[in-house]
Amino acid sequence: MDLARAQMLADKGDAKAEYFVGKSYADGTGVAQDFGKAAEFYRQAADQGNVEAENNLAVLYAEGLEGKPDYAAAAQWFGKAAAHGVVDSQYNLARLYEEGFGVSQNPAEAYKWYLIAARSGDAESRTSAQRLKAQLSPEAQAAAERAAGGFQAQGPQLGAPQQLAQATVAPAGGAGDITAAQRGLSRLGYYQGPYDGVSSPALSLAIAAYQRDQGLPTTGALDGAVVQRLTPAAQ
Repeated sequence: MDLARAQMLADKGDAKAEYFVGKSYADGTGVAQDFGKAAEFYRQAADQGNVEAENNLAVLYAEGLEGKPDYAAAAQWFGKAAAHGVVDSQYNLARLYEEGFGVSQNPAEAYKWYLIAARSGDAESRTSAQRLKAQLSPEAQAAAERAAGGFQAQGPQLGAPQQLAQATVAPAGGAGDITAAQRGLSRLGYYQGPYDGVSSPALSLAIAAYQRDQGLPTTGALDGAVVQRLTPAAQ
């Protein structure tokens, strides 16, 4: 695609063109390299569900737009792309959970994402999964393997850019409901993480998996239906 035409289409909101322009700025192809502008165009494309843009935006945040990595933002966007089936993002999200960068350190969650990426043939993820498996309890292994086995890539939710990674920002009843959901999903094998009452990409994805298995709309949001079903299980 010609850069001038891509810029014109990007100005009209074309997601593919926005991604193309963003990559041009990231690579310095046809324009002076500018990671800030690259992030701006990647974000516009990612907000429309472009999975390549989601992944590349996460990489920019992980590497640092201004010399300092923003691992929390990287985890958010890797989480989106991972849920949409991007293998590189699944591996990178696992690395963040393993190291505790941008998210709470969680070897079981890392193991789950390594397994998911390995299922697509990623050899490095397979090696990492085997390495982490030896560090987990049998219960944690089983929960992570169950979650990984039930994973299905979700289609991008156009017009709802914050849905996957931040769907639980405004839960049904606040931190208490989040904690109850964390406990309930953990007991059911969907979630491996802290019971801290704080929403996270891992919790959103666990909620989405639970909703899918329960025949509920798969939004990843902690709505009233999820709270009602999980609260008894959490007690």
